[in-house]
Amino acid sequence: MGYRIEVGVEARSILETLAPYVVLRLGQALARLAEALTFGEELPARSLELDGCVLELDVDPRAQILRVVSLLPLGVEAVTPA
Repeated sequence: MGYRIEVGVEARSILETLAPYVVLRLGQALARLAEALTFGEELPARSLELDGCVLELDVDPRAQILRVVSLLPLGVEAVTPA
């Protein structure tokens, strides 16, 4: 069994405002990190910056969970127009 990815409530509500391609790329990056953790690699940093967003991450090795603690869109290009 590998690491699970858990997204906090606040980060989840921000994800809903992002462009679909950004959500997809963030999900792919998180999946790669979870896979690396499963095979014993260390998390390179506690945050991930991608496509104008910064994700703050936390790892619980005992429960094998990679948590997205917070999500901050830095650029307006990531947000889906209303």
